[in-house]
Amino acid sequence: MPKALALIKPVAHAADGFEEDNLERTENYMGAMIKLAYKHLDGNSLNKADIIHVLNHMPFTSDDCEAKVTHKLFIDEVRNNNAHLMTDEVKPHVE
Repeated sequence: MPKALALIKPVAHAADGFEEDNLERTENYMGAMIKLAYKHLDGNSLNKADIIHVLNHMPFTSDDCEAKVTHKLFIDEVRNNNAHLMTDEVKPHVE
């Protein structure tokens, strides 16, 4: 997983990622990052700050297909009380 994250995180956190020309790519990369975070949060290569970063930029709007999948998985993980989402650090961003 660290090799994939080495490619994903720079795009998901890019300063120009939310400019119109880059938004779809950025949201798709953030979707991949949050999907990994539900099960593989290690505190190093993928951490709570990454989850919070993604949650602060939801809902996704640029790619309907990606948005539907990412939002459905997010709702499922909230309903299932995912331990990585339901912490005092992350939970305020989920509610």
